[in-house]
Amino acid sequence: MNHGTQNANTYLPSLPTEQWHETFTTNIHSFFYICKAAIPHLEPGSSIVFNASINMAVGHPELIDYTATKGAIIGFMRALSNQLVGEKGIRCNAVAPGPIWTPLM
Repeated sequence: MNHGTQNANTYLPSLPTEQWHETFTTNIHSFFYICKAAIPHLEPGSSIVFNASINMAVGHPELIDYTATKGAIIGFMRALSNQLVGEKGIRCNAVAPGPIWTPLM
């Protein structure tokens, strides 16, 4: 499950509330809905893999909303793993890459 949005902002009081909500809707709420729909169809031995970010551990100063959602993904993944791995045999993991310099950047 890989998706995300991020927009730089250098000062929390100027971060638009709409941006905060959009970032959480895209980056964490969607995981809830996707997992809720998918889990009943997964068999033991299945895996759910989340894409987090190194920013959740670093705390990027210009990406407060993005960083917060990536930390939430890790927490969600850990709790979901504890719920599913023993009883259902479904693993949950996350990758947390650093910057990936593409031609668009």
